[in-house]
Amino acid sequence: MYEFIIDSTDATFVDFNQASIAIDACFLLAYLDNDDPRGVKVSLLLDKWSKEKINELVITNKVAAEIIHNLFKNKIRDIIYLIHKMNTQKYSPTKEELQIIGDINTARNLIKYVPKSKLDELVKCGELHYNIGTILKDYKL
Repeated sequence: MYEFIIDSTDATFVDFNQASIAIDACFLLAYLDNDDPRGVKVSLLLDKWSKEKINELVITNKVAAEIIHNLFKNKIRDIIYLIHKMNTQKYSPTKEELQIIGDINTARNLIKYVPKSKLDELVKCGELHYNIGTILKDYKL
């Protein structure tokens, strides 16, 4: 089975007509993430498929669920980041950032469930090394 897995470089030379293509969640998430350098390769491959008249892709429910899960986690992380930045750096968010935050009181209550050290780490490096599921479970209680 693994002999049929190809990377993005090889994909530019393959004729995909009548092929069954299994799309991984990472493939689509890279395309959706403006900061992911792999997104350009995904875009080029999607353009190639479009030129070859491959206009429909089917993804499994598992892949769709994984994508939604990751987008949701990223949304929560962005809210936590912005609220913490507002609270600690006297940062004034842009109009777009306020839309991301949504209800400010809810967002402020949400960050109460994240350890301060993890919040500081989030602002420094942009990564939240704390389980979003745990934050949401604690918030619901």
